[in-house]
Amino acid sequence: MKITVDKENIVKEIQLVQGVAPLEGKSTISILSNVLIESSDDKLIMTASDLEINLRCEIGVNVVEPGSITLSAKRLSDIIREMPLGEITFETKEEGNKINIYTPTALFHLFGQPGEDFPQFPQLTDSQSFSLPASIFKEMIRKTVFAVSRDELRPTLQGIFLSLSEKNMEMVATDGHRLSIITQDIDINFKTPVKLIIPTKAMEGLSRILEEEESVKVDITGREIGFTVGNIRLISRLIEGEFPNYKGFIPAEYRTKVKVNRDDLLDACRRVSLLNSTIIKFSISKDNFVINSIASEIGDAREELEFNMEGKDMEIGFKPGYVIDGLKNMRGDEVDITLVSSETSGVITSPQDERYTYLIMPMRIE
Repeated sequence: MKITVDKENIVKEIQLVQGVAPLEGKSTISILSNVLIESSDDKLIMTASDLEINLRCEIGVNVVEPGSITLSAKRLSDIIREMPLGEITFETKEEGNKINIYTPTALFHLFGQPGEDFPQFPQLTDSQSFSLPASIFKEMIRKTVFAVSRDELRPTLQGIFLSLSEKNMEMVATDGHRLSIITQDIDINFKTPVKLIIPTKAMEGLSRILEEEESVKVDITGREIGFTVGNIRLISRLIEGEFPNYKGFIPAEYRTKVKVNRDDLLDACRRVSLLNSTIIKFSISKDNFVINSIASEIGDAREELEFNMEGKDMEIGFKPGYVIDGLKNMRGDEVDITLVSSETSGVITSPQDERYTYLIMPMRIE
């Protein structure tokens, strides 16, 4: 194999495939730490897999001689990143699985493994498909992925729940302490509603792919989901199991409603939590809205905000990081906080971001 390609045309794709390939020593199948490189017909195809998630990137190159090889994803990424700008040549040698990667001033010899030993890229058959703007899908991922559980004992919470009906798409994530929900009107022709759970790693990888693209095509089968974005194809297995009935956690009414500037609330939570990152207390009355924290061996902090209020006085505790995460991902100058009691989930919404709902479980105030 011998190909030439401009560095700027390959850096992004190599970083994407590296993000999928397991680190060396982290997989019992050593070749999965590699990226498969195949060249033919003036294109280079790079493939990475951890057997759950598969990513393929296609790039236009000058193919002098077709061929294939697998190389360490991390080492290849490190090498290309540090190469000088300009044309890079990849050339395999006859004496085994060895490749030269060089420019007019830099040369690397790298050992690899045969391309035929790499797992085959999956093909989705009998899939249902739809397309939508990449910007919409990216925003929906951003508003949910941060709330996914990292607890391996709760696998159904380790992904983003996707619900599709004829006119609506909804993404949901929860770690059991907070719940993030975003909906979008969409016109698809699915015969029956679809509900599935997509692994977090796949959604994080997809979010990086969506950065500069206009649309994403989605293909769904019973066990896998595929995304096509420009010259990139990502296929992921789905998480098996039932997602919790999250709609039952959304309070149908409230006793207290507060309208406050989003940035002011975000900044106040950040400052007050400097002394206690475990819990902050919202004290709400008709006269004031105070956020405070107490650290018994350090001191205490207090901040008062301008606000509008409906309903009854309320005191409630929250983990500050959860409040901050929701506010960071919410659009709009103002947010509404609706509360039922000190023991019931608080709901944060924004009139300028009406499709987004964020719930936080309260913490006991000592």
